Amino acid sequence: MRKTIHLLSVSILMILFSVSVSAQGYAFNDFVGTWHGNISSTYFGGYNDPMTMTIEPDGFYTETSGQLMPTLYPNTQQCEYESASNRMHWWYLGTVWGGQYFYEHHFYEVVYFQNDTLIMHYNFWDDPIPNPDAGTISLTRVTTTPAPENLDLQIFNGLAQLTWDEPNSGGNPIADLSGYNVYRSYELGAYELVTFTEETSYLIENGATAGLNSYSITAVYDQGESLPSNELLILFDTPEPMALQGTPLSNNIVLDWSAPNPGSGVMATLLGYNVYHKFEDDTFELAGFTESFNFIHENLNPGTHHYYVTAVYDGGESDPSTQIEVTLLTTSLGESTSRSDYVYPNPVSDFLFIHAEENISRLSLVNQSGQSLLSVESPESNQQIDVSHLSSGIYFLLIETNTGLISKKLMIE
Repeated sequence: MRKTIHLLSVSILMILFSVSVSAQGYAFNDFVGTWHGNISSTYFGGYNDPMTMTIEPDGFYTETSGQLMPTLYPNTQQCEYESASNRMHWWYLGTVWGGQYFYEHHFYEVVYFQNDTLIMHYNFWDDPIPNPDAGTISLTRVTTTPAPENLDLQIFNGLAQLTWDEPNSGGNPIADLSGYNVYRSYELGAYELVTFTEETSYLIENGATAGLNSYSITAVYDQGESLPSNELLILFDTPEPMALQGTPLSNNIVLDWSAPNPGSGVMATLLGYNVYHKFEDDTFELAGFTESFNFIHENLNPGTHHYYVTAVYDGGESDPSTQIEVTLLTTSLGESTSRSDYVYPNPVSDFLFIHAEENISRLSLVNQSGQSLLSVESPESNQQIDVSHLSSGIYFLLIETNTGLISKKLMIE
């Protein structure tokens, strides 16, 4: 009685094991990917061969052991997973004779599939019982470190933004991805690391050197760095400043201009502007550098002054802007030490007092960028203005009287 119960228990366990294996609910896509391991058998002369198997989503497969591969008709191998029998089915076109097609078939039952480890035992053609002696396949799915894909360029107001797609594992488990390395090559030289980012985009705000630049991206994994993505070539342009204008202010000239227009191109990193000047028939010389869109040229002689401006980029300088001429006339009243009583105190922190022998028709306060911060019209010879709300720095006070224009440099503390 005990023996009967024991045999019955074993039978029940075998049935439960069979049901549990065949009821795993696998699908063919679960087996897609690249696998490493071996295939072995004690039958057919015996062998234990290393194997690399790649199963494609369309059912095509390749393997390196030669035990399951076609010999006469390459690229005919197919595979599928039969969920009803829990078996992998491999077949290929073996021979064609007399118009008849003969296929070679192999059936392996899945006996273990967990954590990317796959073990299968061979089934003879219609035998429901797997036979490990006839053949065992033991495989581990490859953890891949694929490269980013589809590196591309987007342009925003002359700035270049690199974008790319996440790596495609092709069905294999992907390694632990931490981010991406951005590499740049200048004028076809060696690639150098620019930055690391966790995003799938990078805005090139700095380091866009004028000339030909090449970019490539790698994926950074805990297990190592991927191969590079596709290469992207970018030519960074150096357009010139636009709409240069000049305004005389007493014995100074205030220049202003507009930013370069990149058009449909991509600008190199803009560092600032060089201002070039010549007086009358002299030669042009550098008057100064500024990072803003304006420049005050101070303490000039009366006469005709010529200007042009260039944009200074990382790696190059633009062509000149349009040249302009500004004529500076002699005023009846100029800034001098003998007229220092017109403005006091200087430096000033709160109230500024202005006195003139003639009535003051207009007062204007201009900052170093040429912007007018206040303008007062009053036909009086004495004025008082509050400058306590202004930031510390150098300003220009323009005093218009009936007899001329007075320009005073003012320090606000």
